[in-house]
Amino acid sequence: MTAAVKVLDLFGGAGGAALGLEMAGFTTMSVERDGLASKVARLAGLDSIEADINNVRKLGDGNLRARVWWASPPCQPFSTSGKRKGADDERDGFPLVFAALDEARRIDPAACQWLIIEQVVGVLQHRSKSGCRRGVDPKPGACPGCYFKWNILPELDRRFRYVEARTLLAADYGVPQKRKRVFIVCGPAPFRWPEATHAEKSTGDLLPWVTVGEALPHLVESCDAIRHEGGQAQARPLDMPAPTVGTKGTLFTASTTEGAWVSGDRNASKNRMRVIGAGRNPQSKALAHTRKFRDISDEPSPTVCAVSVGNRGPWSVSEKQVNGEWVQLQKRRLLPRELGVLQGFPADYPWQGNISQRHRQVGNAVPPRMAEVLGRALMPELTYLKQDRMSVDSSTGMS
Repeated sequence: MTAAVKVLDLFGGAGGAALGLEMAGFTTMSVERDGLASKVARLAGLDSIEADINNVRKLGDGNLRARVWWASPPCQPFSTSGKRKGADDERDGFPLVFAALDEARRIDPAACQWLIIEQVVGVLQHRSKSGCRRGVDPKPGACPGCYFKWNILPELDRRFRYVEARTLLAADYGVPQKRKRVFIVCGPAPFRWPEATHAEKSTGDLLPWVTVGEALPHLVESCDAIRHEGGQAQARPLDMPAPTVGTKGTLFTASTTEGAWVSGDRNASKNRMRVIGAGRNPQSKALAHTRKFRDISDEPSPTVCAVSVGNRGPWSVSEKQVNGEWVQLQKRRLLPRELGVLQGFPADYPWQGNISQRHRQVGNAVPPRMAEVLGRALMPELTYLKQDRMSVDSSTGMS
């Protein structure tokens, strides 16, 4: 039986990339300095080292020798929701990736033959305040777009024969989320990029996008709980058995708010649950309450972010029909585990910490499906790596 190719996953977070790569047939070792996120990955059955890649030697020679690497450097230096300082941001992780790669190849020249990097789309975009005039007057130290063109790409070109970057939409690969990310694939030969499997509208062999409602059906049904009136019975989700139907008490619908059940209307036919988000955001805290959301139940979710700020959605709402109009009864933010499902994680993935910490773990993660499709596309190029791994294992006694 051929041994699986090992992938070293830098900035591994809670294990999104590792989970997807393992689904594609690889074995993985993740490196993450956030102890809680690393714990999540381990609880999910993945190998994760709590370490900072500033200290490359702590990663171990065996891990550095991995022939395939994945890296998801922090997005804050490039994200359009931040200051976008690029190379001037101390959180820039690209120099750490290059340093680790060079050290690995000093130990073993065959290390990191393939590298996949995931980053926000902002890394390609120029920053107007930098004064670079959209790259006419390059300012790599102050503009992400210039930094990418004049620093990141040349550094990768110096280390790999083939380097190509593409922007992929997660919804096109079956993730219920309109998450755009740049993936940079580097290797010894051209990479055959995976074909999309889904589209906004089903055409030919393409399936329709997976919607929020399909991923989280409990949030878009007519009601999401049944309560027994009479006695001390408590509300329970619809996916649990109903209480015994007897001669006393009645059943009626209920909704939830921040994990607490609130009573709803007894007429289930006039109640519904929906998910709202996106919409137009007023550029004023004083007007935040006027934000116009739209119903996103029947489309993929907007990008799941690492931080829940202000009135940003998505929200779960319960509504009641009054005189032909839907009136909002209750509204709550989607829970971290629900956001995790929109990222493509199993519903029971072991997120850890308080709500803010779990929210950050989810939003920072790579959708496992994206790592899986890229890993599967790379696998045919790695037959020789499997053979090399087998010969190394047999000669050194490694397993």
